[in-house]
Amino acid sequence: MTQEKSDLRVRRTQKMLQEALIELVAERNFDAISVGDIAERAMVNRATFYRHYQDKYDLMEKIFGDMLNQMVQSIGQNILPVNKINFNKKPVHFIKIFEHIDQNHKIYEALLGPRGNPLFAARLRDRIMMVVQEREELREKSFSGQGYSPKGTNPPIEVVMACVANLLVGMISWWLENGRPYTPEQMASWVIRFMAYGYVQLRENQRIEFAPGETYGNI
Repeated sequence: MTQEKSDLRVRRTQKMLQEALIELVAERNFDAISVGDIAERAMVNRATFYRHYQDKYDLMEKIFGDMLNQMVQSIGQNILPVNKINFNKKPVHFIKIFEHIDQNHKIYEALLGPRGNPLFAARLRDRIMMVVQEREELREKSFSGQGYSPKGTNPPIEVVMACVANLLVGMISWWLENGRPYTPEQMASWVIRFMAYGYVQLRENQRIEFAPGETYGNI
């Protein structure tokens, strides 16, 4: 067998195992799934499974890692630091995140849904924080927002990043659990509105202009 054919066979087998696990998680809890179940669904033997992955957690980590890498690639490298986001412009990068989730919703529903594992929601949150933290300016500056803050200080940037990441993961999870009833653009606009105004002002102000002639996120 040539190297090219061997590589193709490896990729095909891994794809079958990954798809088998995603299908199974859609049917039952991740914790209740065994390696034997995955191998049977993929129509391979257990020995074949272990030639590619250590266990079901290794397999799921591979799936999740690939998805997160795709998400980062879809966002691009020019995402602005949180403290430099222009809240009056269309939230392109956040739209790309929700578009990526939408395009791969079956996988994310399995990973982040009630049958998945809480570890993956935490991993998604950590990855979002890491992507934001990689921007040099964020590591050096604190959020300079206005409003009450104990002893007159503003929250350190790691607190801001945690709030943004938890908000985003929470909205993604809700969106998936409810069948993605709104468009990626609507979801992205609401993330931005929460970041810009918070809950109270969000309920008071039902509209926000992101760009001339364009209104996003009416509720």
